[in-house]
Amino acid sequence: MEAARLLESGRYTQAEVARELGVSPSTACEWARHLEDAGVAGLKSRARSGRPSKLTDGQGLEVKEAVKAGAKTAGFTSERWTLKRVAQFIRCRYGVHYHPNYLVEPLHRLGLSVQRPKPKARERDEALV
Repeated sequence: MEAARLLESGRYTQAEVARELGVSPSTACEWARHLEDAGVAGLKSRARSGRPSKLTDGQGLEVKEAVKAGAKTAGFTSERWTLKRVAQFIRCRYGVHYHPNYLVEPLHRLGLSVQRPKPKARERDEALV
């Protein structure tokens, strides 16, 4: 919207707008084209295109709660969640297939992040540490 204000004022070139707002000149050019074609409404954010989520919002929240509750609660032998385990949980619970490599973004949208435990030497003496 700041770009629209600057461009419509007529006092700034597209290059100056790009420098002022810290974007590339091609982005400022694209904004100017959208402004000319559709006015300020052409610059408003649009909904993300792409494939919709395979899980409903409610199911996503259930997955988040299950992850927070722990892997043992979900029937696994240890507390460590892996992407493969999350995919297995979703498939068993909802009948929806996710490849583990593509679960990072859906989990991130739920407010979860991938974390890896720090490696520890097998010879480590906890009492000495």
